[in-house]
Amino acid sequence: MTQSLERKIAQLCELSNQITEQHNDILKLDTSKFIRSFVDLTTAIEQLDGTREMMRGRADHLLNHPKLTEHKLRKAHLKLVHNKK
Repeated sequence: MTQSLERKIAQLCELSNQITEQHNDILKLDTSKFIRSFVDLTTAIEQLDGTREMMRGRADHLLNHPKLTEHKLRKAHLKLVHNKK
């Protein structure tokens, strides 16, 4: 997802540079491509924000319930140890 986001940012920057370099030829620029790239970038940012909020909520839950978290970690550790045998 990070590479995709970086690619979209690069596309948006390239199209922005075309706009600034071609003051008189702005109508020749593929504005629909620019708009699509901008919308894709906005969507990717919204997805990242949603993921960040979900992870923050999960982290808050784990920190607010230390005994439950410890129990789950011990259980996961035992599964790993048992599966290695």
